[in-house]
Amino acid sequence: MFHINTDSDALFSPYSVTMFSAFLLGIGLLCLLNRRDGILKNIAGLLALLSPVMILTCAAGMGYLMSHGQTVGLASMGALFGMYLSVITMSLIYGNREAARNMLQNCTLVLPLMYAVSKFGCFLAGCCRGMDYDGVFCVRYTGAETGELSAFPVQLAESLAFLVIFSIGMLLRRRHRSGSIRLVFLLSALTKGLLDFLRAEHQGRIVTVNQVLCMVLTGICLAWMLYSRQRKGAQA
Repeated sequence: MFHINTDSDALFSPYSVTMFSAFLLGIGLLCLLNRRDGILKNIAGLLALLSPVMILTCAAGMGYLMSHGQTVGLASMGALFGMYLSVITMSLIYGNREAARNMLQNCTLVLPLMYAVSKFGCFLAGCCRGMDYDGVFCVRYTGAETGELSAFPVQLAESLAFLVIFSIGMLLRRRHRSGSIRLVFLLSALTKGLLDFLRAEHQGRIVTVNQVLCMVLTGICLAWMLYSRQRKGAQA
């Protein structure tokens, strides 16, 4: 059993440190991959500056909407849309189709890493917690923010799962495997949707907003994979 006291007297909370680390690692790696793919230095740099703003804006906006205006939090799906929106914006500015494709692919590769690190921050802070659970490997939270409760460590499970997805994506990129980006996208959507069943907010619900969005993204990805296969067969 894990025990976490969410009360912290530190100048920077564990949550803020891990969130900053997620941005630093993810955007730094995105910039590096873009430069390796021949993206101009100024475009890669501008994307590194634009993406945190778009991520935070979209994440906070979606968090506010999903809470029906009751709280202001960061929604992971909003962060996803913000990241892609920043890449699409820079792609339109750059005006190079091949560069746009590379930037979108690299964005898809680094997102699982950013999500994995950020979810570890959620685990330490007690937000986005799992369903009530006091069995093996449960986490016991104490503190003013969470109260005293035991839960399934779904945030930790998400961190580990998305680190695996990130590793798979980087390995396939290194081996130049076709379809690797689509596989990373599909695995991410499926994993996020399935693990949401273990979250506290899912209790008493058939399906959550996050799961609906994951199903939509999964459908888009499957259609994309089918189209690519048919196109490849037609060219053969």
